[in-house]
Amino acid sequence: MLRQQARLTLSPMSVYSISSTPEPLHIVCPRARQPMAIVLSCAALSVLALAAFKLLNDPERFSWFKVWVLVLMATACVALIVRNLFVRDELLLYRDGAPEWALGEEDMLVLAAASVRSVRVGPEPGPYSADGKYAALGMGQGLIEIETTGGCYRFGAGLDVDACLVTARQIATYCGLHEAGPQWKAA
Repeated sequence: MLRQQARLTLSPMSVYSISSTPEPLHIVCPRARQPMAIVLSCAALSVLALAAFKLLNDPERFSWFKVWVLVLMATACVALIVRNLFVRDELLLYRDGAPEWALGEEDMLVLAAASVRSVRVGPEPGPYSADGKYAALGMGQGLIEIETTGGCYRFGAGLDVDACLVTARQIATYCGLHEAGPQWKAA
């Protein structure tokens, strides 16, 4: 089965008019790739490896509590590296029914276009806010907020503000929403 995808071209000048197509809209965001988070995680892993080596070679200072702390910290560092290098935000909007291949995907946000009530692009978080710190680590949720009949979802991790505006416009056009100030709403 050939699955057709509408891949997002991350150009601020791109505006899509695809509201008449019955094909699902599949948007794949780029990876976060925050270099500072990757470098700091790798440095922390090397320090943790050195501490583990010293701990295992000194039987008098050995403690299972210290081992568990080292394992938990190493797991957090590896999770940061994996999130920055391999994980992408994906969104699939459909009209007539979700494709069979998308129903089993756990890493993809799958929504019916008819259930989308509004789409908006939130402000960029400040560097000292909690959201700004998560974004700097590559763990942010994205600036696009999609409100549906079933809840509110954040999307667009890895996109800058201009790309978020293009993506939100693309989602709103596909769902048939109308622009109302800083957001798009259902009529």
